[in-house]
Amino acid sequence: MTALPCTSPPAKTGRRSSPLVTLLLALAAAQDAPCADALACRRACEDHTPAACAVLGDWYDAGEAVPEDPARAVRYYRLACTGESPAGCAGLGRMLRSGRGIPTDASAAVMYLQGACADGIAQACVDLGDMFELGQGVDRDPTGSALYYQQACDLGGGSGCYRVGFALEVGDGLAVDPLRAAAAYTSGCEYGDGASCTELARLHADGDGVEQDPALATIFYDSACSMGHARGCLDMGQRVWRGKLGSDRLAGLQWFDRACTLDNPLGCRQLGKAYKSGRGGHLLEEAAAAYQRGCALGDSEACRQQQRLSD
Repeated sequence: MTALPCTSPPAKTGRRSSPLVTLLLALAAAQDAPCADALACRRACEDHTPAACAVLGDWYDAGEAVPEDPARAVRYYRLACTGESPAGCAGLGRMLRSGRGIPTDASAAVMYLQGACADGIAQACVDLGDMFELGQGVDRDPTGSALYYQQACDLGGGSGCYRVGFALEVGDGLAVDPLRAAAAYTSGCEYGDGASCTELARLHADGDGVEQDPALATIFYDSACSMGHARGCLDMGQRVWRGKLGSDRLAGLQWFDRACTLDNPLGCRQLGKAYKSGRGGHLLEEAAAAYQRGCALGDSEACRQQQRLSD
């Protein structure tokens, strides 16, 4: 298992949108949001509406609706946090941790994130858990890390549930407990975390801590893949291709293609291999295109395979 690792505005510039940012933008467009566009948010922020300042911080951090500007994001997060907006404090803590738009200060990041976590911001609890796990701004404390992950999970933070599940599987900060790990992944999957769905699918496919159930495994892999978690698509494709899930090995191509479309380089390489092998129809042009995409995504083996096809 892989180790550990929040109405859209009219314009989009800068970095690629994350699911968290997309959710934040959707919430900002909702009727009860402090503002629906950048101009309205600036006016509301100037009128001392901290939540509007926090939304602006999110947008400037992500380059959504406005040009990406980390320093300006920090300014708006600070205004929001000063106005006692938990989301603003969470954003400020995140920027202090990463050093985006402001010099890195892990100790200060911990302080702001602890306040935001206590005020119910699930992602702040996840960030805190990561910092305690890595020993950033605090002494490394796997037990403390697991507690923050659990707090995030209790607040509906799916990535927190995923981390709880992982800790319960490997015994990092928590005693090994496969049944509790499965329960944590189930919660994470229900909260929309693709990584949790992938791990839950793996458990059901292998019968690890839960009853082996290929049908359920397929459902959870499909959920993970639909949520944009490329490894879920890839894992399912590999199991299908090897005949471990279902009887139609060619169906594995569809999963590899979905993984490749989500910019998973190994998914592209596996798709190329399937096309080249003949079981995918011996489509060398399609194989070359898949290898080319995998190569562009940084997979050196895909580059080698592409070169072999062109020789």
